[in-house]
Amino acid sequence: MLKMYVNETIKDAETWSEVLEELFARIEGAYEYEIVDDEETKRVLFISNEAGEKIAEVSVRFYLNENYDEDDWKSGKYIVEAELLEGELNPLFFVYTTQEAAEKWGLAEVTVRQWIYRGKFRVNEARKSAGTWLVTHAGMMRVAGEPKK
Repeated sequence: MLKMYVNETIKDAETWSEVLEELFARIEGAYEYEIVDDEETKRVLFISNEAGEKIAEVSVRFYLNENYDEDDWKSGKYIVEAELLEGELNPLFFVYTTQEAAEKWGLAEVTVRQWIYRGKFRVNEARKSAGTWLVTHAGMMRVAGEPKK
């Protein structure tokens, strides 16, 4: 559902705020949360809508990035991964521009476009919108396998 590279632990307020912002964007109707399990490297959250109804349960894991590069601060000292245990994701996060897909899968953007032109994607996996090619997560998984980032 979510994988982030960060330079502080999830106990750091600013880092936790960034994680929550990303989670709330991905869960349609998310309004507030409650931490129901708080361990050193894992948190479990209940996420509610504006009416106070539980709409999701999320597990957030935190661990050291073995590939951390001190010269590249973007590589992140730590990795935060969130898994949706219960609920539904916002469908907007299942669609990427060719540039977003290329970055997520560690490819050149032209490669993704060539795959579209060569018919590697099914009709329901890629389309052009206002001059921009869009591809689905499922289509990228089928054509390219697991994301690299």
